[in-house]
Amino acid sequence: AQWYHRRVREAVVSTQSTGDEGDAPSLVMMIEERFCGLIIGGRGSKIRQLQDSTGTAIKIDKKSEAKDGKVQVVISGSESQCAAAQHEINAIIAESQDEL
Repeated sequence: AQWYHRRVREAVVSTQSTGDEGDAPSLVMMIEERFCGLIIGGRGSKIRQLQDSTGTAIKIDKKSEAKDGKVQVVISGSESQCAAAQHEINAIIAESQDEL
């Protein structure tokens, strides 16, 4: 379990909750741009599945907007929904790193 947490910390640079975007709270993650495709999936299938299963809205900045190789991911929904989506995204990243 310790290796998982270390790798997730490496992949996710920062996470912060913001409540300023209207009714739904948001969670902001920074992920390495190389993981964007894994989160989005073919034709957006993975991100749609994540949104449906967690009840969140997930917005990933374009790779062209990356800063220092990191892309911003904004997750909107209730606090528990955002946490569930963040957990799923971290699991996808950790799983892909295990396969390297």
